[in-house]
Amino acid sequence: MKGTLACWCLFLLLFGLCSRDQPAELYGTAQAEEARNNRLSAEATYERIIREFPDSAQAAQARERLATLRRLRVTQEGK
Repeated sequence: MKGTLACWCLFLLLFGLCSRDQPAELYGTAQAEEARNNRLSAEATYERIIREFPDSAQAAQARERLATLRRLRVTQEGK
């Protein structure tokens, strides 16, 4: 199972590097990481979108998601 997951992650990474709409692809990758409950990876991907594509629509969305994930982390750490 881990091998399959690693292959998919590699595919998504390579596809994202070749894509014409890289911010959208990266955003989709971040969402997939969130769905897998891999928040740290999702946060890193959102940060990458903001850093590399600051004027894109996905950067605005990434800022919102990143803020939400960080609020959730703080809330959970406080429990």
